[in-house]
Amino acid sequence: LLANAFYKTSTILIPIAIHLGWNATTQIIFSEGPIGDQLLTKVEPVPEVTVSWLVYIIVIYFPVISMFAINYFLLRFKSRIITNHEKII
Repeated sequence: LLANAFYKTSTILIPIAIHLGWNATTQIIFSEGPIGDQLLTKVEPVPEVTVSWLVYIIVIYFPVISMFAINYFLLRFKSRIITNHEKII
């Protein structure tokens, strides 16, 4: 990223600004650094979330399966339109 910024602008100022912005973001917003807790801090203790297998399968596999099903029906419908249009001509 920094090399690309230097290549595109032919100056070192933009890569330095990106680097300083990244450092400020990680230290101030995400509280990683020597200045202690800032805006976002970790919650202690980390809550343990247990989810049933049914919810897990629905959340993980349902979008994938529905995407394949929707694409299949769209392609099938598109091929019907093309064949019907060719019959008319």
